[in-house]
Amino acid sequence: MARSEHNFIEENEAYLLEMLQDMVRVPTVNPPGEGYREMVDLLSAQSREAGLVVGIHQVPDAEVRALLGSAEYPRFNLIARWDVGAEKTVHFNAHYDVVPVSGTWRFFGDAFTPGVSGGAVYGRGSGDMKGSIAALLMAIRALRESGSQPAFNIECSFTADEETGGQLGAGYVVREGLCKADFAVVCEGAAGSYVGCGHNGVLWLQVDVEGKPAHASRPQDGINAFEAMAAMSTGLDRYKRGLASLQRRYRDLNGTERNPTLNVGGVFAGGSGDKINTVPARASFSLDR
Repeated sequence: MARSEHNFIEENEAYLLEMLQDMVRVPTVNPPGEGYREMVDLLSAQSREAGLVVGIHQVPDAEVRALLGSAEYPRFNLIARWDVGAEKTVHFNAHYDVVPVSGTWRFFGDAFTPGVSGGAVYGRGSGDMKGSIAALLMAIRALRESGSQPAFNIECSFTADEETGGQLGAGYVVREGLCKADFAVVCEGAAGSYVGCGHNGVLWLQVDVEGKPAHASRPQDGINAFEAMAAMSTGLDRYKRGLASLQRRYRDLNGTERNPTLNVGGVFAGGSGDKINTVPARASFSLDR
């Protein structure tokens, strides 16, 4: 990048920060998918400020309902383009949804009140991945303001639902042919200067354990689903150790050595009728492979 683009970014750091903070203030929590319309409206305005041609695409309610069981929270995806008349097009993708907030928030009131401390922005989504959207739009604006023209057309998608699989986000964009590029870059956040080639595959499972209810004064009359779930979780340790073995190690396209992974219990729950003095008749937990 020429010196002039760097100068523009340095001179407009306050604008970049304001742009990111505006994004973080919109609580695009997924699940269930809150604030999506407000977010794409904001991103549409920011993209137009960067000189991009913008289109907002709503996923049909029937598709949302078929996948989620309800269309109470509509899904929206935004496509933004800068056509310079080049032969090739590079697509930049970023998702705008964030995971729900858990635990106690230690900074600036709540997770959607973004503040700055020690040169870093604190707020849900500032790293994953609204910060990447802000950086991408700022880079495009810097090219325009400095009079530089890229060697390829630029196409961007800002998509929903990455945190829950992406079928109604990036998946919808691809299925509907809204992406018309030769190459794609996923601007996943909080990676520093690391550029990865490829990405983990994923298999999500929910394990349901059925027991038999009983009163806690006579636990021998029941079958404790929680204890069975704990035994299954412990039993998976051997499998996890196998995934971490040298025999399962592989080298990715960057040359980095990696192993398959298994995460147990990102989500876990009991049954609807549980109380402290009952033998739990149902338990469930998730697997991320």
